[in-house]
Amino acid sequence: MKKSITLIGMPGSGKTFVGAEIARTLGFIFVDTDSILEKEFGKKCADIVSDIGEEAFLRAQRDCIYKVCSDSEGWVLSPGGAVVYDDEVMQFLRNRSKVVFLNVPLSVIEQRIAGTGRNIIGSKKSSIADIFAERLPLYQKNAHAVCDGTQLPSEIIKSLLYNHIHEKQ
Repeated sequence: MKKSITLIGMPGSGKTFVGAEIARTLGFIFVDTDSILEKEFGKKCADIVSDIGEEAFLRAQRDCIYKVCSDSEGWVLSPGGAVVYDDEVMQFLRNRSKVVFLNVPLSVIEQRIAGTGRNIIGSKKSSIADIFAERLPLYQKNAHAVCDGTQLPSEIIKSLLYNHIHEKQ
């Protein structure tokens, strides 16, 4: 059984909320790359991206993941939604954790992120719908498991915990 969990999905899919609850329930460490980078840079992710650019932000996220997840287990990771663009990082995460895609329809994502001021990687050049369409096959390809992210948070957590505990060796 994988000793750690990585949640992937679009911004607004619930990775942070669900991840924190799963970590608490399992007694694992919760790792939210956006929070770590915000502390490191002293500003919100949207401002970091504006200041250093998308590519540099993705490199910073990659470095954060390698630093936090390399020599340990027993963590639940909530990376930024664009992590799936980095094949090397995704292979690293697939080797060290059970990667779970929180699948949420585009209409729900749009409702959840409306008015939040979130800076989504790629949104300066493409619509949220285009980004969603581009990332969906990457999330599916990289996930060991897919979970319906529209369920109540308690149901998502119950499903993920059941599948994590009962995963075949």
